Amino acid sequence: MSVALGLSRPPRSRFTRGYAGLVVGAVLRRVMEGGTVVQGDHYGKARLSVREVAGMVDLLVLDPSGSAQDVADACGTAARAHLATVYCLGHRVKAAADQLAGSGVGVGTVVPGSDATGDLSLTMSKAKQSLDAGATEIAVIVANRWWREHGDAVLAREVRSLAGLAADHDAALKVVFLTGGLDEAELVRGCRLAEEAGARILQGGSWFTSDRSTLAELHVMRAAVSAAVVVKGAGYIKSLDLLLLGYAHGLGRFNVQRVDELLADAMHRSEGGDLLVPPMNDLHPQIPL
Repeated sequence: MSVALGLSRPPRSRFTRGYAGLVVGAVLRRVMEGGTVVQGDHYGKARLSVREVAGMVDLLVLDPSGSAQDVADACGTAARAHLATVYCLGHRVKAAADQLAGSGVGVGTVVPGSDATGDLSLTMSKAKQSLDAGATEIAVIVANRWWREHGDAVLAREVRSLAGLAADHDAALKVVFLTGGLDEAELVRGCRLAEEAGARILQGGSWFTSDRSTLAELHVMRAAVSAAVVVKGAGYIKSLDLLLLGYAHGLGRFNVQRVDELLADAMHRSEGGDLLVPPMNDLHPQIPL
């Protein structure tokens, strides 16, 4: 599979050591939790419909230079293709929510954490503005230095506060970890802390930095939390093959830029049927997602 994706085999990192054991352990954990494992080698379903693929796609309009028309165009694409969400900046949330009302497509945005605002009450105020405007998901990025300086208890309090506020609005909280600056123990601890505090989505890597998670890092995140939590990477998925590989690995959401091309490929390859999900053990641990 790495040949098809144009990848070479890199040296083993701190996240690829013991990788096979993590894969097996995660599958066994999934079975014990009552989750669905087909053929014992990947999460979820053995086959996906084109509609199911579309329902895992997020469309991002987070560039500050993006216009209102850019957001409107993204919303039109998302509604037409039945995508998962459109992510936009906070001041665009209301317009996006109005346009997407009744479509089944959610609206997400990023709120500044306490590392940026200096005060949890300001973070909560920003989050409430977006939720009141119609956001169905809010995301907060955990700054590694801030986390280490303030400790787990402070991070848990922030996540719990934001998750509770989101739940009051029938929305979900996404917690973003900058995996490039964390060791495996920190990443596992952070993911478990976030789930216990109420986060429903975990993301490795940020849209606003060069930090991107590898598949091995995302697998560590996936194995650290329950099946109820969605795990995703920050990178753009450039092919249907890569999306299916990520799904096999337990990822549940994907950023895609060329949505029409990816879904057209899915439609062509499915020939009106379903798409075959590859086995998890075909995945290359250093694929950036």
